[in-house]
Amino acid sequence: MFAALSSTQCSSWGRFWDVNSGKAITSYSIPALGITGTIKGTQISLLAPTLTVLTPQIASFTSTGAQVTVNGVTQTSGTTSNSYVSALIYTVTASDGSTENYTVSLTAPRIYGGNTLRIWLRADALGLTDGAQIATWPDDSGTGNSPTQATPANRPTYRMNIVNGNPVARFTSASTTSMFNTLTGVSSSGSSSFFIVMSIASNAVAGNFYTVGAGGAEFFISATPNTRLILNKNAGGNNYTSTADIGLNKFTAIATVQVGTATSVTEFWNGDIKGSGVPSQTYAPSGNNTISNGSFNGDIAEVLYFDAALSTTETNKVFCYLNTKYDLASVANVCQN
Repeated sequence: MFAALSSTQCSSWGRFWDVNSGKAITSYSIPALGITGTIKGTQISLLAPTLTVLTPQIASFTSTGAQVTVNGVTQTSGTTSNSYVSALIYTVTASDGSTENYTVSLTAPRIYGGNTLRIWLRADALGLTDGAQIATWPDDSGTGNSPTQATPANRPTYRMNIVNGNPVARFTSASTTSMFNTLTGVSSSGSSSFFIVMSIASNAVAGNFYTVGAGGAEFFISATPNTRLILNKNAGGNNYTSTADIGLNKFTAIATVQVGTATSVTEFWNGDIKGSGVPSQTYAPSGNNTISNGSFNGDIAEVLYFDAALSTTETNKVFCYLNTKYDLASVANVCQN
């Protein structure tokens, strides 16, 4: 049996509880944009999916603290305006004077790369029932680049609650699942930024999981050696290969940011740099677009393609959003920019 706490002990515990619970932000939103922040520890991440111009915004929040400040300026919920160009550090002060810092990061994909977002596929925007076939995957970029599959037997399936409560599009080689569209609003300048949140179920059959362009620029999964990401262009040879094994049955946000046709390409996992090289091909898409050549086994939760090389700050903001949404871990503090 546990001994009863004395009045002194209860008082001490109460003071301990007050100190630790009296300096928290418990909710955060920007009503004018209709968005609510996701709070993970002391990180607050907001996604503004329709924002095309970043202007100062007024946040509404609740806090258990006695005072909340940003750079020494007292914050009043529903009143104080701030710029979200860079991450904001909210300092919450408890009644005993102790403090806790919260980092607030706003991600606005449509703004990045000079408004060059051309593909944005989100499984959580599909709104289907578990196990349903995906005939069309709506493109949220605003350019209308929505892939489709006319043949029911070759459609990927919608699976619910797969990664941090979010759904995925499941592709299997057994059904030779794939989707296609004709891209619009893209160039072939060479510079590009590609993000995909995916889990590979099997590398027994190597296959590309994303092909863009009539020339066959491929983000390709190779089964040998291990599981590698390869950038290659059909009939053009391989130009970049991962130095590390991506692994199976774990979700990772993989990205490549390419500057020019033959300048540089950098690979990221969850925001951490995994490798870089000098490509000799242009990977910006044109013409047709394919998700899976029918031999890819795995789940895809989200895809973003920018027709430009994002800056370090912009890249980190995309990863901050993806890492928070899908509960992915990184060494780099991507939400601090």
